Order: sequence, then structure tokens, then C-alpha cells
Amino acid sequence: MQIAVHLPKTGLNSFVKKMWMIEEESGTNIQVNAFPVGYPFLNVINGAEFLIESAKSPVLKASGYLSGPASTPFKLNMSFVKRALTIQLHPFAIPYIFGLPARDLYNRRLCLSEINPELANRLEEEVFSDSDSVSVLRRCEYILLDYCGTLESDPRMSFILDLLLDRNGLMRIPDLSHETNLTQRRLQQLFRKNWGMSPKTYSRIIKMQYHTYQLINGHDFDTVIPDGYYDQSHFLHDLKKQTGMLPGEYISHVTSPGKKQAYLFSNLYFS
Repeated sequence: MQIAVHLPKTGLNSFVKKMWMIEEESGTNIQVNAFPVGYPFLNVINGAEFLIESAKSPVLKASGYLSGPASTPFKLNMSFVKRALTIQLHPFAIPYIFGLPARDLYNRRLCLSEINPELANRLEEEVFSDSDSVSVLRRCEYILLDYCGTLESDPRMSFILDLLLDRNGLMRIPDLSHETNLTQRRLQQLFRKNWGMSPKTYSRIIKMQYHTYQLINGHDFDTVIPDGYYDQSHFLHDLKKQTGMLPGEYISHVTSPGKKQAYLFSNLYFS
């Protein structure tokens, strides 16, 4: 399995963090648990349709889908995969690119062809093409520019994101309010409008993703209480809630052959 990664170099980087392509010439089957992420993303596949299962939503079958930020896990099955494109959006990108309220995508996955059939067709054509993955990723960047090239993101959203990531989610809401010179009420309003969730929920996701990234890379939490948690039981409870797994099961799952590299790429912005 090969993975090609592309970082946008145009004005698209206000809305897209990065994109990558997983490629397997002979085709492969992939079953993964998609854990909570603090960003929306697009997935488009060259293979059988995605089969997506979650506790609170109907099973979704699609060759391309848009996932909003999530605080609960879901199962993702891909069969006969030759190529799978992932586009990692910034957490506040949904209203700009798709014209949808961010709250409509929170903890939800929607078929891309139902939201934007033209975009779905164009991305599928690229993924199914005979071009190499690097060239496809570059062209996908310019395709997305057609939908958001004239838009400008709210600079406050980027500033807030940088603050939370810099501190690994370990930031109290009053402190975030002070740093941004926004009242707590206004901060809550901006988060729900642009991110689809509260700042507290988003901070919790960032904190957990930072610590799970450490787990993937061999950090041992058996004897250490991770920053931001009262004790081991507090951390284990949050890990179970966000991933559906305890540390041993989680590490075994994400470090299994063929999965670790993909999980590292998809782990928020710590990769």
C-alpha cells in the first residue's frame, strides 16, 4: 500500500489542511474504526461503495461522502480498494465550501453526490483516472478552488484553532475567551455556527487526539496520568467514550499492519 500526501499551496489552504491518496494496484479490503476528529473531511473511493455504520445513524453506502466533525466513533468498510482519496478540511470550512450550517454535519456523514453532484463527479473522475496519485491530488486542489477560491475564512477561527492546537486542547473556556477578546457567549455562538459544536467539545477532541497520537507512537499511559485529566479512570472513561476502546485494544487496532500509517495521517494536526 502506498500513500501520497499533498499540502495545498494556493488560497485553498484557508479551508483545506491536507489531502492524501491511499493506493493499492491489485485492490485491497480495508475495515477501520473512524475515531472522533475535530475536522470535516471528504472521502472518495475507486472500488466498491463505502459502507459506513454508526450507532445513531442509518447505514450509508456511497462512493464519496462528506463527514462532519465527530465526537463519537463509526465503522468504515471499503472493499476492492484501488484508490481512496481523503481531503482533510479545516473545522470551520463546511459553511464556506458547501453552504451548509456546520451543526447539520456534526456527528454525521452525508453522500457527496447528494450535496454537490458536480463536485462528486469531478473528484470521482480523478480518482478513477490512470494518472499518478501526485498529479491527481494537485488537480483535486484546483477543483476545490472552483468552489471556494473567492471566499475568505474568518481570521478569528484560524486564531482560535492555532491557540487550541498549540496547547493540545488544554485550555479553559474563560481563558480562550480572554485570549480572543470575545465574550464567552459570543465565543459559543461562533463555534456553533462555524464548527457545529461547543468549544468545550472541540477542546476535548483535540486533547484526546493528542494523547492517542502519543499512544500510537509508543507512549505508555499505564503509569502516567495524561495532562488534562484528573486521574487514570478519567482518561480511560474519555478514551472509551471517544473511540469505543480501552488503551490495549486501541493500540492493537491502530498499529496493526496496513493501518498505522493511515491513522497517523488522519490524527488531526499532530501528524
